[in-house]
Amino acid sequence: MKTKLGLIVLSLLLSFHALAVKKDSLPIMAFWFNGGWEHYDPQAMKYLDEVVIFAVAAEPDSGKINIVSVDDKTGNVTYRRNSGAGLTTEMINKLVSDANKHKVKTTLGINGMGKKEKYFNQLVRNNKQDIFAEHIRDLCLKHGIGGVDVDYEHASNDEDIVLLAKIYTALNKALKPEGILISGAFGVKRKHARKFLEQHHDLLDQINVMNYTTTTEQFKKGLSLLVKEHKVPKEKIYGGFAFYGKEVAIRKGSKRASVDYRDLVNMIEVTDEEDIFKVPAADDPKYLMTLKYNNSNKSVQDKMQFLKDNGYGGAMIWALNHDVPVADPRSRLRYFRSVAGERVL
Repeated sequence: MKTKLGLIVLSLLLSFHALAVKKDSLPIMAFWFNGGWEHYDPQAMKYLDEVVIFAVAAEPDSGKINIVSVDDKTGNVTYRRNSGAGLTTEMINKLVSDANKHKVKTTLGINGMGKKEKYFNQLVRNNKQDIFAEHIRDLCLKHGIGGVDVDYEHASNDEDIVLLAKIYTALNKALKPEGILISGAFGVKRKHARKFLEQHHDLLDQINVMNYTTTTEQFKKGLSLLVKEHKVPKEKIYGGFAFYGKEVAIRKGSKRASVDYRDLVNMIEVTDEEDIFKVPAADDPKYLMTLKYNNSNKSVQDKMQFLKDNGYGGAMIWALNHDVPVADPRSRLRYFRSVAGERVL
């Protein structure tokens, strides 16, 4: 009897310890964008819990994955990115191999290359979403990828909500029997994105919120709105962080500029507490752009503590290749890991 009681007490103590470890740590996932292969740092995997290999797209007429070319000799596939080449088989194999070395979850990103009507909506109108989901499943199984993320950008009306739900339904049907998890990236400032999540969050295992350059208060408000008003389970929600600064005011005749963190630290002295920067414009060095960053050390600490204290799922970063190498002491990813706490393997 004493032995059984002792085992029960020990079991409870271990359970409480596990809970304490989890509470004091926060999973970090980051998108890796296939336009930044020259900045890929395999050592970054040591600091992550999940990496999203971004991205492939649909061929809406056939339901196949959109491909630019296949090398007859090597079998290397090059997937389409906008009008040209993007992700390749070699890139996927390298990323998955490096992730596996450090027990990092891999996720395949799907996007519409900024043209949701052409690549996502038309896929469903052609009733090819089930075929596409099967091709995505086969690609994940081929490479040992454990998750799929959809970057729809963005539901803007009720029809978009219906079409996107059909894509997620098809993915659930094809992927769930194989144990492949499903997530999506959403901008919660948009009312139809919030409406989609309110109606269909059950179709997702994880919800990546793109509140990248928001202030701490805006960050908290946006996530709290999802939970309190739209009843989205907070444990599914990952709060977004940017590895870049974004121009506040758009100059006449120009597009809103953004500057990657790896470039920012070589242009000006980035202090630990700054959330706003002034930097020379690339096309006019005499003009000082104002960039909002809102991911200084203090802001990151406050945002991550909010996620921890309130039981949110984790932190999400766009994008991994915007950082300096993790061997550089200025690496943001290294700092994020120090704030998030040790990985729970």
